[in-house]
Amino acid sequence: MSSQNITVPELQPATVASFLQYLIPPVHLPPQLISTSLLQRHHFLQINPQENLADYLTWPSSDQSRIIDLLSSLPDDALASDLSICYTGDQESTYAHAHVRSSSVRLVFQWDHNDTSWKYHNAGLMPFPQSSSQRVGEIASHDKEEAAYWDAYGQDEHHDEGDHHALVHDSHAHTEDAYWAQYANVHGSGDSTIPSPVPEKRRPAAHHEPTVVHIPSHAQDLSDRLLALTSRLESLPTISDVVEEIPHTHTQTFELSLSDSDSSPSSEEPIKAETWLHADNETALRDSIRGLYMLWRSSKRHWKEPATDEQFLSIVKDAIQEV
Repeated sequence: MSSQNITVPELQPATVASFLQYLIPPVHLPPQLISTSLLQRHHFLQINPQENLADYLTWPSSDQSRIIDLLSSLPDDALASDLSICYTGDQESTYAHAHVRSSSVRLVFQWDHNDTSWKYHNAGLMPFPQSSSQRVGEIASHDKEEAAYWDAYGQDEHHDEGDHHALVHDSHAHTEDAYWAQYANVHGSGDSTIPSPVPEKRRPAAHHEPTVVHIPSHAQDLSDRLLALTSRLESLPTISDVVEEIPHTHTQTFELSLSDSDSSPSSEEPIKAETWLHADNETALRDSIRGLYMLWRSSKRHWKEPATDEQFLSIVKDAIQEV
């Protein structure tokens, strides 16, 4: 459910009936009936409904062919009594799932906060998602309960931290009281029969409780590891030092081989410092690809169907072919 303070109305059967009329071949949906994300997919991938109807009406899934067959058989005059509607959503989006009882396919509509209207987004097979609700208002209550659940964890964390500092302060107070109490037990000295007065408990004029800083153990371990890594890097020789240490005989051998034969290349090449970085370059490339893959997976979080590795590899191949 979106965080905007707008009450989302329920999906009306008239909206579903209006959409079904556009499924009559040749299929071409008006842009004002399509969700923003699906419309962007059509634009960037240049999807034509006459060439690829499955990608035009649905997001990638293993059931695309069956879904398209069921959509083609849907009646264009569905009545309100033939529809059953459920709702799903999160803090970002709200979806309505409309099921025509005469078929096993459901139409997914997304609420557009800018246009304040329901727009077609996807199609899938029945049954409804397990987290669906019969009314839109129930989604908002679920979001509030989830937010309160996570807020409770944050409150407990701050509460425990405050109790921890209070315990530390009390322990220091008891320790100092015990220090002064040992002088109160002394009532005389060895060369006098008159008991000495009990010393007064005094504190320095500018006395204050020292602030105890607790460093987490994992932070201390990380600091030690970084310090050890820095010292190891400083002890390693630089590339220029390594090149200077190469024996001079290799250079002389290379020059003699060039003077003896001009038509064939030398079998022994000079040592280049760049080859030492080849392994690091491949490691950096793998890390970059891994980072792009994780970013791509996270961007597909709101898909109705899970993203697959084949989709990512297909995008990479298309990008390489366009270079």
